[in-house]
Amino acid sequence: MTAAGPRALLLLVGLALLSCGPGAQARPDDTEATLQRRAEALLARAREVEPPVTELLMRLAGEAGGEMVGLEHRFKTLESTLRKMRLILSEEPDVTAETVTIPDALRYTMRVDDDPPGNYVRTCAATLDALEAAGHRVIVVKNYWPRGDNYSGVNTIMQAGGLEWELQFHTTDSYRIQRETRALYEELRLEATPPDRKRELFDIMTTAWDAAAVPADVLEPHNMHEEEEIRDRPRP
Repeated sequence: MTAAGPRALLLLVGLALLSCGPGAQARPDDTEATLQRRAEALLARAREVEPPVTELLMRLAGEAGGEMVGLEHRFKTLESTLRKMRLILSEEPDVTAETVTIPDALRYTMRVDDDPPGNYVRTCAATLDALEAAGHRVIVVKNYWPRGDNYSGVNTIMQAGGLEWELQFHTTDSYRIQRETRALYEELRLEATPPDRKRELFDIMTTAWDAAAVPADVLEPHNMHEEEEIRDRPRP
């Protein structure tokens, strides 16, 4: 054996030990397999939780003169779930393939107008109260109604049965604008979109959103829930 032979052999042995040690990083194929299992389990849990939630939300929306819209999209697709999990892994170093999760495997949108004035806020509050009475926990209520940015609406994260799920509240106007600006939003959030283009997209969306009427009393702190946070979205 040549002089270089033993050194090469020791290097190979060391690398093998590192790859098998308790602190070793998972191979890419192991990570993908773990993500696939977690995503499938999460979506299965969403389907278990969904039936009574859908029934309750449809009743509450009807009582307020609104409706549940986009119900055909209430389950996130497996592809979209995996894509979001990969994004979280890339952005949050403390999260692993074994622990990563998402809050919107099950997601809903309630459309309810502010007619008469105050109906929107009352409906949001009553819906959250009813969900809590049914055993759901309100994790956060994100109130994005301040003007001057690229989105308006109320987005809530709920939890029940080990599953976090999302409920958005929109008016007819804000729901329409959300759909009309969806393609712009998708381009804006791409990492590859240049900064100048991101700012241009943000400004175009802001102009569209500023046309949406702000519901009465929606910007009064904690008018909907004690976990409510009034937020705005900074320009890129």
